[in-house]
Amino acid sequence: MFLTITQILSSFGIFASRAFLPAFIAAVVIRYGGEWAVLQKIGLSRDVMPPWFTHNLTIAVLGGLAALEFLAHRNGEARKVLAEIDHWAKPVMAALVTFGLLSADDSKFAGQLIGQLPLHQAGLGDVIPAAIAAMGAFWGASLRNAVLRDVQDADHDDDTGLQRLFSWAEDLWAGFGIVLMLVYPLLMAALVVVALGTIYWLRSRAEEKEEAGQAHCAKCGVAMYRSAMGCPSCHASNPRVHRLTWLGTTGREPVLDLDSHPILLATKKRCPRCATRLRGFTPDQACRACGLAPFGDPAFVARYDRRVMARLPFVLTVAVLLSAVPVVGLVPGVILYRLQIVAPFRRYIPRGANLLLRWALRLLFFVLAIVQLFPAIGAVTVPLMALANWAAYRGAFMKRVRYAPSAPPTAVPA
Repeated sequence: MFLTITQILSSFGIFASRAFLPAFIAAVVIRYGGEWAVLQKIGLSRDVMPPWFTHNLTIAVLGGLAALEFLAHRNGEARKVLAEIDHWAKPVMAALVTFGLLSADDSKFAGQLIGQLPLHQAGLGDVIPAAIAAMGAFWGASLRNAVLRDVQDADHDDDTGLQRLFSWAEDLWAGFGIVLMLVYPLLMAALVVVALGTIYWLRSRAEEKEEAGQAHCAKCGVAMYRSAMGCPSCHASNPRVHRLTWLGTTGREPVLDLDSHPILLATKKRCPRCATRLRGFTPDQACRACGLAPFGDPAFVARYDRRVMARLPFVLTVAVLLSAVPVVGLVPGVILYRLQIVAPFRRYIPRGANLLLRWALRLLFFVLAIVQLFPAIGAVTVPLMALANWAAYRGAFMKRVRYAPSAPPTAVPA
């Protein structure tokens, strides 16, 4: 019973992060780790496992799915698609693995917890722990996805690299977590409780902050972002516009330059009027809240382009200084230019074109990264990366603006 409960609790957190990686590792460890004293001590071996769980075909299929899962999490677009699929795959895998890990004694003990319920009498008591694991994994995955959505909304294209770093952390958590679940189930259950509790707290804080950050239009009473220039319903002006943070979320300080604020909203992929997040991957789109189509206005496009171009001198100067520091200066330099002069254009490029551009520029990045190791010429590498990325994404953006259909006759706030 003890092993059953701790395994169920552990599966909540492990399968909330990854669906196939922990299942693959569990099958491999039990299949080929039968001689490990610690596994024998806790009664886990091929002899007590269902044959399907450690079969060669099962391991091969799980290995392939784990590899695809790993690769998908390395790409921003694939990561978003996978989030919609593995939300259902995670509970299924949690149920299958938990069911497989239960020894005969644990399964019988778990069935006794159900007492004389009809489900147990019908022989379904053995699958109750697996069903609980599936429900827990579903809840954990929902909580995890909700928190990640906040991060994705704030940094849509992962210009800071935070989402990629989080993906690596989840791979380590799922990979080592399933081993801890097998060997030290009580320790892993405690870690899962702490991790899920922390995520739940972060999500609650985010919801409270979002709710507290809403203002109401003095004219029509509709809720609006405090960083909005005007109401999404009646378009009345916001008397106190708040600044954006560097991640594009609404800050606490008032805006000092109202003339440039609509441009800043658009660079963070938010509507220049009502600050609603723009979801499309094209400049040819209208805000779903107020109907504004900002890039249908040539004057706004020109102002937008000038605003981003005005950042070039600062970005290139800092990039030169950072390039002078071999290896260490490369990472902050890349984050700087991606946030300042690339993201404002890349956020409006369709996924297919974005992927092609990214891989073409990635080849250049690897070449220049090697050059950056040489002190004499290394100082030009990050600026060259910045200019190449800016020119490529600006060209792709301007091409789509130029050939975009005419937008509805709505004015962008000056």
